Amino acid sequence: MPLDSRFAGCRHSHGDPGRPDSLGPAQSLTAWIGSRLPLRRRHCVSVRMNPVTTRAASPAGNVTGRCRKPRGSTRMGRSKHQAGFGLEPARWLGGLLAVAFLFGLTQAASAQGAVRSVHGDWQIRCDTPPGAQGEQCALIQSVVAEDRSNAGLTVIVLKTADQKSKLMRVVAPLGVLLPSGLGLKLDNQDVGRAGFVRCLPNGCVAEVVMDEKLLGQLRGAKTATFIIFETPEEGIGFPLSLNGLGEGYDKLP
Repeated sequence: MPLDSRFAGCRHSHGDPGRPDSLGPAQSLTAWIGSRLPLRRRHCVSVRMNPVTTRAASPAGNVTGRCRKPRGSTRMGRSKHQAGFGLEPARWLGGLLAVAFLFGLTQAASAQGAVRSVHGDWQIRCDTPPGAQGEQCALIQSVVAEDRSNAGLTVIVLKTADQKSKLMRVVAPLGVLLPSGLGLKLDNQDVGRAGFVRCLPNGCVAEVVMDEKLLGQLRGAKTATFIIFETPEEGIGFPLSLNGLGEGYDKLP
């Protein structure tokens, strides 16, 4: 599996307003957002990183730090590099909806974006942002830690601006350790890590291209755990249900 050793920095972007795929000032990105996902509260998973070996964690269901450690959680070895879940790094594409959906999704607000369809624990939501030529849609799910209302994570699946491929974007809370990237486990099996591409006022964003290999892994699993790191040795995992993701992916306009 090829590893991506490029550590992405955290930066604000002020794009060229004349380019449809360019990121503009953060305040302009959030102005039109009204569609909000209902939050799913989850027990987050404490994942301690051992730099040398991979060992099974204690099966005891005790509380470690701010997260409940459930039975079957594991320790993972620390990598010197980041793997984009085994995929090529994605360019920052996707148009206005892609950018706008990154913000405000974990805050309560009146719903304006139309729910196109519900697929298990996922929703397809559509809206027509200012300046867009037509309606744009994304498959999304948001979760928040039960004991940390300010610690939430949003997963967004959407098409690139040229409609030729789909991206998975994960919006993590501010304060994550950027060089460690975002880890992914599927049914407790390590898949890899993706680098953060940038941070903006409401979160830091990691993204990968949804190729057939990753899609097949997601279709065959029941739970995805996205792991953010506050220190190089310890991560906090956010479990998301994959119920309905495959169906929603197939229905995404």
